[in-house]
Amino acid sequence: GKEEYFFDRNQEAFHAILYYYQSRGSLYIPPAIQEHVFYQELDFWGISAQQKGENGFALADDTDHQKPPHAFRWGKPQKMMYVFLNKPKSSFGARIWASIDIFVILCSVINLVVESYGNKNRDPGDTTTPYFAVDASCVTFFTVDIVLRCLVAPVMATFF
Repeated sequence: GKEEYFFDRNQEAFHAILYYYQSRGSLYIPPAIQEHVFYQELDFWGISAQQKGENGFALADDTDHQKPPHAFRWGKPQKMMYVFLNKPKSSFGARIWASIDIFVILCSVINLVVESYGNKNRDPGDTTTPYFAVDASCVTFFTVDIVLRCLVAPVMATFF
């Protein structure tokens, strides 16, 4: 028989802990995980850490004080906004935001289909139609959403 081990642990924390061993002691908290949950995972894996500051963690025996790979430029507010926008299961408000996001996408698609199916003789530049108002509202929402996501992304180069 083949020997296998299965650890039913927090997957996001595990990636950070695996990175700790691969990088020879560089430890960071993933943006989508709460600190107390991460500390529980560290205890499970037998790693002792102490808080270094807003940008990351240093191990008690760590002499290399590198910046973690996904440090947030503005600290905790940026991390909270990132989790809110990108992890719908993180809070009730995040679920509502994700639901609004999906609703606006559906409205935009339905508006496009209904508008293209409608009157073929109308002026395409007419800004007085309800279709234009719905489209403008959806585009405004999408613009605000993408700008917020860009601002709170931990690493802008990997955002796109």
